[in-house]
Amino acid sequence: MLPPGASAANKVPAVLFIGGSGGGDRYECINIGNSRVCTFKDVAGAVLASGAAALVYDKRNCKYIPDSV
Repeated sequence: MLPPGASAANKVPAVLFIGGSGGGDRYECINIGNSRVCTFKDVAGAVLASGAAALVYDKRNCKYIPDSV
């Protein structure tokens, strides 16, 4: 995820999100009651709002699912 205005000519800092060894998805989503909480996605949004890039990747144990969260 890149903030507006980021480009090869306009470099921005980046934050790399590294998931744990569990079976979580790229956003480390968990179900709490009837709600789904996606910690990495929420924090990545805050990183973008601050003007930095957020690098979030699929772990090897996850099948590809288009960004539907």
